[in-house]
This record gives sequence, structure tokens and C-alpha cells, in this order.
Amino acid sequence: MNFIIQIDNTITEDTIVLRACSRNKNYIYNVILYLQKNSSRIKVYDELHNLYLITCHEIYYIENIDHKVYIYTEKDVYRCYLRFSELKKQLHNCGFCQINQSTLVNSIRIKSVRIEKDCHRSITLDNEECLIVNRRYRSFLKDQV
Repeated sequence: MNFIIQIDNTITEDTIVLRACSRNKNYIYNVILYLQKNSSRIKVYDELHNLYLITCHEIYYIENIDHKVYIYTEKDVYRCYLRFSELKKQLHNCGFCQINQSTLVNSIRIKSVRIEKDCHRSITLDNEECLIVNRRYRSFLKDQV
């Protein structure tokens, strides 16, 4: 497979053109998914109300607690003022999956999935955080992982 990068200074809007033979179609879709994950930014605030723009790639998981949305990264927790349902729609194409009524997980951050008693599942993230998967949402997790 050959990779060729051509920069065009006449283009004013970010545009990426990918050309590939049909047998590499799935590979190209994965490249596009990766680019989407890394280009989308979300406004978040720390506890001192400082504004940050973080990429989807930095997010480990998102929790909705008492109608407040919290975004967890490797070391920090931020507050987001978007509604949980809005974030769910926005991040679905970025590889996020819902594991219970109030939690979205970044599938690239999942280190392992363990089957617990009574067919429950728990996932361990790259930062060793452990989250429980509700039975109702198992199929969503299976589709993403």
C-alpha cells in the first residue's frame, strides 16, 4: 500500500481526500473513523470553571449524574454543559458505546471485558477504572468492541 500526501495551499477549508482500491475499503473506513475521533472537540470545564477543548480520543468515559454530565479523562474530571443525549448522538460515530443508563464509554479505552456472576459484565479501562455493564446494554458493547 502506498501513501501519498499532497498539501494544497489554495484550499481554505479542511478537506481530506482518500483514494483506494476496493479491497482496502474497510481500512479506509477505519482511517476515517480515527480522523473523526481526533478532530472532534468538546467544550468542558474544570472545577474552577476554566474552559478546555478536549478531543474524543482523550475521553475515557462520560457519566450523567443528577442531570449533570461529567467527562473523565486519564487523570481529570470535567463538567460538560451539553445534555447526555446530545453527547450520545455526537459521539456515537466516534466509537462510544452506552453501558448503562447513565454511562458512555470510549471503546478504544477498553482494556478488558470480564463476565461476572449472573451474566453481568464489567469492563476495565486503560487507566484501570472498572465499570459495570448493564445486561440491557450488553449488545451495544458487543457491537463496539
